[in-house]
Amino acid sequence: MASTSSVRPKKNDKAKEDIMSKLPDSLITHILSLLPTKDAVRTSVLSKRWIESWTLITKMDFDDTVFYSRKRKKSSGKQNFINFVYRTLIFAKVHNVESFGGISQPIVLSNPSAASDTFVKIMLHRDGSYVQETGSRTCLLLKQFSQAKRIKFHGSEVLTEANMFVLPRFSMLSHLDLDIITGEVLLSLLQKSPNLNTLVLKEISTFNEELLNSAAVPDCLASSLRFVKFGSVRGSQPELFLAKYFMENGIVLERMSFLVNVWRLSSKSKAIEEFKEKLYGFKKGGSFAILEFYH
Repeated sequence: MASTSSVRPKKNDKAKEDIMSKLPDSLITHILSLLPTKDAVRTSVLSKRWIESWTLITKMDFDDTVFYSRKRKKSSGKQNFINFVYRTLIFAKVHNVESFGGISQPIVLSNPSAASDTFVKIMLHRDGSYVQETGSRTCLLLKQFSQAKRIKFHGSEVLTEANMFVLPRFSMLSHLDLDIITGEVLLSLLQKSPNLNTLVLKEISTFNEELLNSAAVPDCLASSLRFVKFGSVRGSQPELFLAKYFMENGIVLERMSFLVNVWRLSSKSKAIEEFKEKLYGFKKGGSFAILEFYH
């Protein structure tokens, strides 16, 4: 009896191993693409079957916070992250990656075309003073993804108008998601994104109305920008100026939506109502865009 019971687990283990080995490459690639890249790479030690499976992933999710710790020097943590990204891109066998995520450190891709037609998620982390990002370093990072199709960029407040001169045109960009940004920098990004279809904004920090009125209207407002989404509006003047600008110049604009936080409905309800009233007043001037408020 003892010998029989000791054999059965081995048979079951073998059966499980056979099932895993019979999974098609496409399914394994899909599963690994859903994992953080560091975990996908770790599967290479499971067996010979998995040694190169991760190199076919189409989504790369890099999170540099895992390379930083209080026991580790900041400089070594940053270099470890950059080295990991480089090695991953070198060994990856796919020519076109669907998405890059969680990148915050400036990197230089050996093959920038690998990031063409992709979804890029850039997160500039703020945790005390462990990393000091500057606008110029951030621009170096953005330049690597000039052929991206979608960009989610959180930490954009580090950018200044002066930084915009070094950025290339984002000719393939159709979706841009920003958090806190100045009106001047936003205008420059719009001018460099001629085919932008959707713009998502969390917050406009400052806005120079005179500069906006004197600058050339970005091409995307006349040909491609159809959806604009404001996040967590407060009814501020910069928000109002920008919304008015989109309504007056967005020839193909179809919908502009505004998120109103529930707690602001009570604390700043008057400001929000005045904001709505002025917007609808602008709409009567000829804009056909649908205005939508939600919470």
